[in-house]
Amino acid sequence: MKRSMMNLFIFILSFASMSYEFVLSHTLSILFGDLVTHYILTTSCFIFFMGIGAWCYDQKLKKIKLFKVEYLLSCLSLFIILLPVMSFNFNESISFSLLMFFIITIAFLTGIELPWFLAHSKEPLKTLGIDYLGMGLAGLVFGYIFLPLFGLMETALFIGGLNFLLAVILHYHESKKKWIFVFLIFPAIILFHLDDFNQLLARGYLGI
Repeated sequence: MKRSMMNLFIFILSFASMSYEFVLSHTLSILFGDLVTHYILTTSCFIFFMGIGAWCYDQKLKKIKLFKVEYLLSCLSLFIILLPVMSFNFNESISFSLLMFFIITIAFLTGIELPWFLAHSKEPLKTLGIDYLGMGLAGLVFGYIFLPLFGLMETALFIGGLNFLLAVILHYHESKKKWIFVFLIFPAIILFHLDDFNQLLARGYLGI
């Protein structure tokens, strides 16, 4: 993989990872109140399980294919808001448990990304710097652009779309099979049904 492409991937994935944290934190605070407590809870759990993911990569997951991680993250993005919101009026404990499951799972998978890039980078310090820049920008973009202009559902799907796009590119880089780009039809289908996702979210929130 070209160095410039790898740097771009590092930046985008770190941006996406931090954005997931903000989406989950905000969903927790909307459903259960106490914004400060739930942002602290999400951030602490996210960092902790990122560390677990990095440790597991070093110990047992060095042969893992990164595109598989990105496919899984993009699939999770479809449900990180819908399932907790739809279950909230039915059972608050289930809703909270689902959110914690998504926080832990996404953090664990995110923890694999940076070690993978570090292991394949000839400039590990530059890799770290680009990763930090992507995470820092995510906070500003989420607070000033994503949340006020687009909303949580759109933000989650956009981040998932980024993960899916990079997964397809990484998959192609690994296999060199052009038919893999056919997979890009799935984000297009989701985008076409964005209004349906929002209606489903609204019904779940209102309990109807």
